[in-house]
Amino acid sequence: MDYAVKVREFAERAWSVTDPGALDTVGELATPDAVFYVGSRPKVRALSEFQDLVRVIKRGQPDLRYEFLDLITQGTTVAARLRFTGTHLGHLAGFVPPTGKLLSLTEMIVVRMNDQGLLTELWQESDFHGLLIRAGAIPAPGTGPFGHLTHAVRTLARDLRRHP
Repeated sequence: MDYAVKVREFAERAWSVTDPGALDTVGELATPDAVFYVGSRPKVRALSEFQDLVRVIKRGQPDLRYEFLDLITQGTTVAARLRFTGTHLGHLAGFVPPTGKLLSLTEMIVVRMNDQGLLTELWQESDFHGLLIRAGAIPAPGTGPFGHLTHAVRTLARDLRRHP
């Protein structure tokens, strides 16, 4: 069985821009007790929680696209490096106000499949810190005290323009 094909199919359904309803069908590709570990968040225990997280992300970047940069399979384990790119038109991760910027994020995933080709575990790590910097939500590393103050004033001014 080609487990990499199954991982690609799961990603296509989860992140489809052309068929938003495809996310509802990812359960066909996972075991009922599949476990999702997403970045620094607490363990996402259920498929439904993973789907909810994807919906929040897609609301922030409705045109979000992904591409596989690398894909490696060893037995029933698949590791992948991906790039996500989308326009920040809604609240990013539910809390960063829209900027209209085109944002890009790289991530690594490791997926464990069972012998039937169903996803049993998924681990995901991404450069979310870098994304927050590019979105202007936090200052860049090495920014001194004056830069932090400038960032805070700009953020306040931007938020006041959006929500007078």
